[in-house]
Amino acid sequence: MSSFNKAISDFTFDMANGDLICKLAKQGYSVKRIKSECDYPVSEEKIRQTVWEYYIESGIILIDEPQGKITRSEYVMDIGKYGKRSFRQVNEEVEKKSYVACDFGLLKAHSPDEYKQKLSKLDRRKREFVEGLPWPDKVVYHENNLHIREILSIWNNSE
Repeated sequence: MSSFNKAISDFTFDMANGDLICKLAKQGYSVKRIKSECDYPVSEEKIRQTVWEYYIESGIILIDEPQGKITRSEYVMDIGKYGKRSFRQVNEEVEKKSYVACDFGLLKAHSPDEYKQKLSKLDRRKREFVEGLPWPDKVVYHENNLHIREILSIWNNSE
């Protein structure tokens, strides 16, 4: 596929489903549930990829261990004396959100029986959330929110 055709395809996807997928992912919907909400046909794999990228880009999931403070950059427009517009970058150090470690992908890759046993303890909604994402074969860090705390509470107490 040429780069032009890929760009058109990506644009069409974003217009048809991309914004909806990200909005529903932000609300904690599983990939399976998002698929049922989409207006246009889209594969679960494309939804999974879109949700994962959204979580990474928005900082909901971190691939590497969180560090203390991060630098957030923002561009500010200045208007000069004669109406000339220019932009400057403003950097600000902010505290990182609170995160919890998730070993879903690690367990799936190295202890599939234990992974399945722990999944069986979760209700349908929580199980679909875990199963729907492409967790890498390592510990990753999820923003500490009620949804993930509920999952991890059951996950870690199912031994």
